[in-house]
Amino acid sequence: MVQSIKEAIATTPEDGLLYLANKLTDKAGFFISNKHLLYVVSNLDCESSQSISTEYLHLNTNVDIHAFAEDQQFKSGKYNVLDFIPTDGYYNEVDLESFINLCSAHAIYMDSKEYVKFFYSLINIFQVPTEQAYKNLIGLFGELAVIKFIYKQTGIDVSSEWHKTGSKGKYDFVLSDCNLEVKSSVSDDKIVEVKHSQIFNSDNNYLIVVLLEKNNAGISTNQLMQELLMAPEYCNNFNFAINLEKERKRLSSSEAESILLSVKEISVFHTDCLNPFLTIPDDVSSLSYRLDLSEKEPIDIISVMNNNSR
Repeated sequence: MVQSIKEAIATTPEDGLLYLANKLTDKAGFFISNKHLLYVVSNLDCESSQSISTEYLHLNTNVDIHAFAEDQQFKSGKYNVLDFIPTDGYYNEVDLESFINLCSAHAIYMDSKEYVKFFYSLINIFQVPTEQAYKNLIGLFGELAVIKFIYKQTGIDVSSEWHKTGSKGKYDFVLSDCNLEVKSSVSDDKIVEVKHSQIFNSDNNYLIVVLLEKNNAGISTNQLMQELLMAPEYCNNFNFAINLEKERKRLSSSEAESILLSVKEISVFHTDCLNPFLTIPDDVSSLSYRLDLSEKEPIDIISVMNNNSR
């Protein structure tokens, strides 16, 4: 789809009209107008007319759109229109793909509803620079590897519980009866950086340690993301799709393609068995340290998921 839309942007006339580039559903599609890519959706939420602009996005709701022929795939009516604004007349390749993926997910998984809410979620993504630290790539690869690991081991899809409150949330996965926090490392040692109060508290918490290695026979983070997006059995939900695009924006696009990784080991621990400080003085806060888990006995992920009544 990305390639066909790029071709449509390049070839459609600049005459102020709307040209359909790709129909997503009967209610939503991508259109081109004056070299701009538009995500157009029927006004299902009966939004009143409003116009909101950012550097990269322009939203118009309750817009009258008129079809010029009877056989048009979209009939005349009220629509919401999201204009993805090019920079200096061009689209960044990564940003363009992210916009297409996110809008497609909204149309398919959200049935094109809550359009304005969706718009505000895009603002948070497209105002963030694409180049981020190497540690974000390692962390993301490990978290995605855990989603795949849990599904392969138990048949349970936890992708919709991933980053439920965003990447800055307290835990990586929030299930019905427990929380999963993932620590990933390119190392031979099970030594992880922890924030004491995050995992040692009154919540039912599990720590999952993912040991990775750089390996020419491994896969890139981009390949792992694509594998999960294309998986027919799991990762088919809006929460996963939008959070994946948020995380993609936090990576170095070159490293996400060029660094090849493989999983050496995934170990699961209940935090009740790990706490090295049973009491913390009242005058100590924000305690962080490196925790060595090499002598700790991991538990089976199957028992964890069976105990979680999801």
